Amino acid sequence: MIADHLRKKHCGQAGRSWYVDETYIKINGKWGYLYRAIDRDGNLVDSRLSEKRDMDAAKQFFRQAVEMVGHSPDQVTTDGHISSPKAIREAIGNNILHRTNTYLNNRLEQDH
Repeated sequence: MIADHLRKKHCGQAGRSWYVDETYIKINGKWGYLYRAIDRDGNLVDSRLSEKRDMDAAKQFFRQAVEMVGHSPDQVTTDGHISSPKAIREAIGNNILHRTNTYLNNRLEQDH
C-alpha cells in the first residue's frame, strides 16, 4: 500500500542516476527482500518485495522500476551483489553504466 502511494506520487520524476540496494526484512513474521532504488536527489524510483534475492528478482525489479518512471537510467550504483550487472544488462540494456559502492562493500565485510 505504501509502495503504491509512493509510486503514484513520484511517477516519472526520477533522475537518470539510480542507487539500488536490497535489504532483508521481516513483515508479518515472514522474511523477504526489499529492493529499493532512489535517484541522486533522494527521490524514490521504485521498491519491490521479493521472497528471493536472485537474478530473476533483480531483473523483475529493474523492469518494474523502468516501467514506473518511464525511462531507463544512465547510471546504476549497486552494493556489488553478483546478480546486479547481468540483471541490469538483461532488464534495461547494455548501455547503462554500472558502478558498485566500494565503501559500502568494505563496510559490510568489516561488520561480518
